[in-house]
Amino acid sequence: MLCGPITSLIKQSPENHEFTKLQNQSVIADAATKILQETFLTGREEPHHSRLVSMDEIAENDWNLNVHRYVDTIEPEEPIDVRETLQELDRLAEERRKMDYELQEYIIVCEYPWVRT
Repeated sequence: MLCGPITSLIKQSPENHEFTKLQNQSVIADAATKILQETFLTGREEPHHSRLVSMDEIAENDWNLNVHRYVDTIEPEEPIDVRETLQELDRLAEERRKMDYELQEYIIVCEYPWVRT
């Protein structure tokens, strides 16, 4: 026997304005509420959003209906190319060294007495 979908709040990011975080409660926009209703009524499963679970699985989890036990709501992060990032940091460090040198040259030429070189 299958239970209705355990559903998380839809795309809880502030940029899509479907979910508004308040102090002690949250408000879901009307469009998001309709999507939640449709998902529940049709039993549609969506990654990071909803999943049908059996009563046996719920029983195995001591009847805990916490969404995160059944639905992984965390979006996977984009991989970072560490080598490329380090090369970019090196390039920026070299650019800064050049700008610092150029700034020191301007300070000397302008003879600013309050700046030590």
